[in-house]
Amino acid sequence: MATDAWPAGRRGSLILLGASLAWLGWMLWSAQASILGAAEPVTAIIVAASALPVVIAATMLAGGAAGLAALAWRPLASGLRWALTTGAGALVGAVAAGLIMWGYGHRSSIVQLALSVLAAGTLGGALAGIRPGQVVRVGLAGALVASVADSALSLFTVPLMRLFGGGGSPAGWLAAASRLALTASLIGGAVAGLTAFALLYRARCGWRFPAYLGAGAAAGVLLLLTELITRIGGLQIFGIVGRLSPADPTYLDYVAQSRLDYAMIVLFVGAIVALLCLGATMRRPEPARSGR
Repeated sequence: MATDAWPAGRRGSLILLGASLAWLGWMLWSAQASILGAAEPVTAIIVAASALPVVIAATMLAGGAAGLAALAWRPLASGLRWALTTGAGALVGAVAAGLIMWGYGHRSSIVQLALSVLAAGTLGGALAGIRPGQVVRVGLAGALVASVADSALSLFTVPLMRLFGGGGSPAGWLAAASRLALTASLIGGAVAGLTAFALLYRARCGWRFPAYLGAGAAAGVLLLLTELITRIGGLQIFGIVGRLSPADPTYLDYVAQSRLDYAMIVLFVGAIVALLCLGATMRRPEPARSGR
């Protein structure tokens, strides 16, 4: 019978924690490099607003991985389970928030961003307390692989935009951007679902429909929670960006809706792909032989 303390649970949790922390460190470094490389203060503000959802998602993922690692290292009773995982996630969020305030100062907008990152890490740790922990673990692994795939895909934005019909007119570029966003969402969901299925199926946990459904949808759930924290914690910096020009509020609304659409597509595609893979492994029952 499968339990949270599966044989490779501790090793898998530590691997996930190391990979998630490395991903968080890379996102923080990339954001800092982009902000410091901006030629104008206005450009730096826009870059910071664009990097906020990515940093929040990476912090929530690392917070969840920290909670799972803490639980795998020291299993506790149900009453203390949430306290341990939430505390571990909050620790990751506090470190990330401290780095942000250390690097960018203590202005009110920066403090608000740091608090958002702290909340993301804490929420990720709380999610790690959900049972069964094995499903959460493989779901977070799928979310991590999907994030890496999306980041890798973004490196080819310009040639892909041309491939999808981006031309000289603004309408052509907008249509190409919509096609590229849909393609990235489908790829992200498929990668998340395939990863979650492969890890869960390899563990031979014995669970069926609900476990694979939840593991495949975990990446999308993480993105939806990221969007919620982003919209609350980024009110001030998004307000600053929205006042830069009359067209900026429309652009911010478009980007926010694109993030929400991406999260919803990843959620449903990830769940469907995981279930389809599970169905492909099921054998059809052999017809009963009628005796004479």
